[in-house]
Amino acid sequence: MEIPSFEECMLPLLRYAADGQQHSTKDAVDSIADQLQLSSEQRIQLHKSGTNILYANAAWAKTYLKEAKLLEYPLRGMLRITDEGKRVIESNVQHIDAKFLERFPSFAEFLKRKGTRTTADAQMEAIPDTSNYTKTASEFHSGGMNMPNTVKETIENILDLQLEWSADTTVEMKERGELVRNKFPQLLETLLRDYLTTIPNIGFEGSDGTGRKNRVPWARIFSNKYSPKATDGWCVAILFAFDGSEAYVSLGLGSTQGKSFLPKDPDEIAEKVNWARSVQIKSYSNIEGLLETIQLKDPGNLGASYEKSNVYAIKYRRDAIPEDEQIKSDIAQFLCMLSDLYQAEESLVPTSAQQALETPKEDRQIWVFAPGRKARFWNDCYSGSIAVFGAERLGPLNTYISKEEIQQKLKDVYQKNTDTEPSNDALAAWEFSRVMKAGDIVFAKNGKCKIVGIGVVIGGYRHDPNRIEYRNVRDVKWIREGEWLLPDGVKFANKTLTNITRNRSLVDIIGGVIGIKYEDILEEASVENIDVPVITDESEPDIQPEYSIEDCSHETGLDEETLERWVRAIERKGQAILYGPPGTGKTYVARRLAKHLVCGNDGFVELIQFHPTYAYEDFIQGIRPMTGEDGGLSYPLVPGRFLEFCKKAERREGRCVLILDEINRANLSRVFGELMYLLEYRDHSIPLAGGERFGIPENVRLIGTMNTADRSIALVDHALRRRFAFLELYPNYEVLERFHSDNEFPVTGLVETLKSVNRQIGDRHYMVGISFFLRNDLVDQIEDIWRMEIEPYLEEYFFDQPAKVDEFRWTKVKGTVART
Repeated sequence: MEIPSFEECMLPLLRYAADGQQHSTKDAVDSIADQLQLSSEQRIQLHKSGTNILYANAAWAKTYLKEAKLLEYPLRGMLRITDEGKRVIESNVQHIDAKFLERFPSFAEFLKRKGTRTTADAQMEAIPDTSNYTKTASEFHSGGMNMPNTVKETIENILDLQLEWSADTTVEMKERGELVRNKFPQLLETLLRDYLTTIPNIGFEGSDGTGRKNRVPWARIFSNKYSPKATDGWCVAILFAFDGSEAYVSLGLGSTQGKSFLPKDPDEIAEKVNWARSVQIKSYSNIEGLLETIQLKDPGNLGASYEKSNVYAIKYRRDAIPEDEQIKSDIAQFLCMLSDLYQAEESLVPTSAQQALETPKEDRQIWVFAPGRKARFWNDCYSGSIAVFGAERLGPLNTYISKEEIQQKLKDVYQKNTDTEPSNDALAAWEFSRVMKAGDIVFAKNGKCKIVGIGVVIGGYRHDPNRIEYRNVRDVKWIREGEWLLPDGVKFANKTLTNITRNRSLVDIIGGVIGIKYEDILEEASVENIDVPVITDESEPDIQPEYSIEDCSHETGLDEETLERWVRAIERKGQAILYGPPGTGKTYVARRLAKHLVCGNDGFVELIQFHPTYAYEDFIQGIRPMTGEDGGLSYPLVPGRFLEFCKKAERREGRCVLILDEINRANLSRVFGELMYLLEYRDHSIPLAGGERFGIPENVRLIGTMNTADRSIALVDHALRRRFAFLELYPNYEVLERFHSDNEFPVTGLVETLKSVNRQIGDRHYMVGISFFLRNDLVDQIEDIWRMEIEPYLEEYFFDQPAKVDEFRWTKVKGTVART
């Protein structure tokens, strides 16, 4: 006889299992051959593809009986008759085929699920004749009833086939391979067609093993840019448990290496997974059913490595696979997570403008961006190297999985009583968070006719809840700032963000205004090298003249060893305070130290005088009333002196020194605000009270001066004392003597008198300093200095001891002071 068809195998298979014991598929096939008295040649006959024909037909007979719930699979590769199957055998049935199985509801549902006609004749037509097994496994199902047409059905089929796992290329494994490698990725791409722009250079692929078959097959969605190989980078994967019990949608990391697919270092994987969770947790950790742990039940190492590389996952049980719409929604959420990870990974190591411009020109986009109404956030953007976007009531933009969802939310929160669709605003929000990418060119605008800056996107999207306004942020390297007016009759669209990549005429107009050709913008040559006629308030910085420690020592009278020690302290801490009584030359020395620090480079020195009414708004940032062109008042957030200083310092290579004169006269905790943290953690950045992030540039140094007569160092806030190096500067009479060694003034008597005065004062914080007398014309000026500066100071200090003041009146000391 011919080799039996799969229907002819059904009854012998069920009879073999009638004893209620567990049996292997191989033993069952042997029993079928024995019952039907097949020859040895028939038992081993192969299809041209290399598949055993009897084994393939028996396997499909087993699948049909299982769907009718006449058989069950208690263990992998094992079968056992059910109570319903026993009743069929006890009824002394003489023939079982697909028509017979239709009486069982589960089988009828199986046929309906597969989209097959339910009449017996139609069913028989739909089942191909496999007696000679003339088709491959995939052809068998595409020609019949079992090739799935939905993602849900495909997941179910793959899980079913997991129960028939074999390392060899059996008919079940061929079927599984066809689904995993071909059908499933195609269906996923079709299902997710609305989200293909979420991931740059998106790709779909599946794998069930090369050669020997994997216990855990998978399909993945990935970026060819960030994860070109399954062993590298992040992706969204659909993983199938070894026992066929469940599948997972998983956000994970390539966890194997080399052609042998050995697991990567588990510590390295754990570190990256923990980092990924820290990126995602605020936006996505509240998703229902989100899992950090998955169980693929693979006794080998490969499944375990997939488990360890999982960031977040959701589980689909085999008996509860959701419909395609729900699967689509779930995977879309994971694609948003994946997009965030790609962007966060780019931001982890800041991308330079040049690196960003290495993006292939065909992938680069050109944007026009409004940094707030009338560009009121432009200073924030430029100084902070960011672009910002509003719509605060939307929350983090990366939590939305489509532009339509953003549009509906905008309508709900902003336009409840109108039928207007906020499509432009939704598009701008979607593009700012999902479409804009590193390497894109950005033109910042003010109004409809003015360009104020040119930049390159160098980082991904992030939401900064610490900003008061415009909390949606992207990192941008602003290459140029200035003001360029569009020609008459040309205006920008009244939109926050516009993609003008394909608007060649507008790009040409902009390029003509600022002196950049369209091709130059898109070419890999850096925009930084283009000669742009920018209107700025600052010419090319000069190189500061050389000024050595020896020079500093000569001008200050301080020894070189002391000055070198002070310079080391300033470099070590980043900031220092010169403290001592009045008249010791603290400001003078601070200027000379600053001059030495900036010498030979393009740095600069500035000085701020602190006073009791000086505040955070003056130093860091504050609201300032401003009159607009229409006469109306606005209250923009304006950077203070320190932010302006740092903004200028960012554009220099050399050290830049800010001198804070009489620093203790102000309420320092109130003036410094968040700066207290940054003074200690120089390599960090934090959000300021106004919202934008700020960090002190690496080349900035601070030197303060403090009169201890105004306020003892012991009374200075301890937190501030810990952040500065303190350099004491008390009266040094040797300096005074060295200064006058080459002139005609007899300094010995003056030094003796000053020592006597300071002994009477008895408090080193109130001593009379020497800087009053560091003058080459001291012979002519000494009487006026003593009468109009020293005596009033002593009168104030000894206000209740006039006799002590009288001891040091000019009339009493002039003989000693002028003595040689």
